[in-house]
Amino acid sequence: MAAAASQSDMTGKRISLLKSVIFVVLLSLTAAAIGVGSSVYLVELAKVRLAEEQEKEREAAKTASEMERGSRMVRLQSMVTNLRRPESVWIRLDVSILLNAEAGTSTEVTQAEIETDFLAYLKTLELSQIEGSIGLQALREDLQERAILRADGVAREVVINGMVVQ
Repeated sequence: MAAAASQSDMTGKRISLLKSVIFVVLLSLTAAAIGVGSSVYLVELAKVRLAEEQEKEREAAKTASEMERGSRMVRLQSMVTNLRRPESVWIRLDVSILLNAEAGTSTEVTQAEIETDFLAYLKTLELSQIEGSIGLQALREDLQERAILRADGVAREVVINGMVVQ
C-alpha cells in the first residue's frame, strides 16, 4: 500500500509540475503576443502621425510659396541707439520686412515710419528684455506687431538680420 501511495504522490507531483510548466508557457506566450500586438499598433500609429505631419508641411510650404509670390523683402536702415537700462549699453539692429505686393508707391514712406517706430521702441528696452533666445524672439514678435500696425497690414513679417549689443 505504501508503494501505491508513494507512486500516487509521485504522479500527483508530476501532474502538478506539468500544470505549472504549461501555465508558465501559456503566460509567456500571452505576454509575447501582447508585446507584438502593442509594437505593431505603435508602429502603425507612428506611420499615421508621420503622414499627417508631412501633409501639414506640404500645406504650409504651398501656402508659404503662394504668399511669397505676392511679396517682397525690404531691408531697413541699420538702427543704432542706447537702451533705457543700463544707459551705457548700445544696440545696433539690422531688420528686413516682408511687404505685400499691393504695397504700391507709399513703400518709402511706410518704411521710414516703421524705422522711426522701431528706433523709438528700442530706446524703451532694458538689456534683460532682450537676453537669450526667448528675449530675441519676443523682440522680433514686438517689432512684427509694430510693423503690421504701422503699415496698415502691408507688412507681413519682420526678419532680424543682425543684432549687436555693446
